[in-house]
Amino acid sequence: MEGTLSLCPLQIFDGQFLEGVIRYPLPEASPADIVADLTKAKETFQFTQAITGVKLAIPQALLVDGNNPLLLLHATLSSGIHDKSDDECLELARSIRIVLAGLVERIDQALSEKKELTEAVSKLLKAKAEKGKTKTSQQQIGQPDAQNDAPR
Repeated sequence: MEGTLSLCPLQIFDGQFLEGVIRYPLPEASPADIVADLTKAKETFQFTQAITGVKLAIPQALLVDGNNPLLLLHATLSSGIHDKSDDECLELARSIRIVLAGLVERIDQALSEKKELTEAVSKLLKAKAEKGKTKTSQQQIGQPDAQNDAPR
């Protein structure tokens, strides 16, 4: 489906996630600086360094209670998970699944909203352009402009 981001959980931890963030509506910071940071992060081998380097580019809508879910997931998966009991691992796995699913949903929703907004603006611009063409053609053939003839 066009306009959606379908990522399996492992793809979030490679360049495909950063590609999605590059397409995401950027925050108020300088877009050129953010895209440069994101491009640099794609080339960075260490995950936490890459994500920390693009802190400004992570849209607020992707944060969960002010926390970057990517860093939370990375910290959980990097913290000696093999030393934990089966029950602890299952509990963490459930939390990881919920956070991943929520993150992908948020990305998908934001990209869908961006697409809808872009399409709506395009339709309005097209309608405006057509109105301008109609006005010009009326003036060329000597028909009065309805706006100019309206009583004031």
